[in-house]
Amino acid sequence: MAGRYDVDRTLLVRNRPHDGGTGQPTYGYEVLVPLTTADGTTVVVDRGWIPGGTQGDRPGDRPDAVPAAPDGDVRVTVMLRRGEPPRAGTLPAGHLATIDLPEVARLAGLPTGSASPLVPAYGALLTEQPGPATAPAPLDPPEVDGGEGVNFSYAVQWLLFATLGLGFPLWLRRHRLRLAADRLEAADTVDGDPAPAPRPARPRRRRIWDADDEDDLGQ
Repeated sequence: MAGRYDVDRTLLVRNRPHDGGTGQPTYGYEVLVPLTTADGTTVVVDRGWIPGGTQGDRPGDRPDAVPAAPDGDVRVTVMLRRGEPPRAGTLPAGHLATIDLPEVARLAGLPTGSASPLVPAYGALLTEQPGPATAPAPLDPPEVDGGEGVNFSYAVQWLLFATLGLGFPLWLRRHRLRLAADRLEAADTVDGDPAPAPRPARPRRRRIWDADDEDDLGQ
């Protein structure tokens, strides 16, 4: 997907965990930047994670620095994700508690409604060209809810049932044909030796009428 970032509409999502595969999550921010394509469609892109601040009286209120998105035309690869439910709270300007897309559109000043060019999902960034000098850390893979293993087990069971349902009639037909062939072979064999060939039917003999018979009939 190609387009241009609207850097002036950058937003930050607070209290986002990130472990980078270490298993030790650290909470910081995720950086949202709208990207507009040539046809006017806008996609909110989550460019990645940055750590919380370390300076000032309240360092947790803001990160120390936010890496700027590339200027000009960019080509990105994203994984579309559903928006998140809203969460109430008073936050600093430009901050969000969740990736609630209506709230993202409101804070960023993006058009909403049925005719809006805003895509009703956000894009988790995978690749970005040209790559900037500094960029947020890549996002962690999405968390699963623990039901995927159960769902996969059910899927395997249904697949097995479907395979048996389709294959059993074919197996039964072949089994019956094999039994019929075995019976024919057994009928053609007696004590292990070929059975004698059946005798040809003896033609029915016609009675020959002789003179005595004719005399008897005449009487």
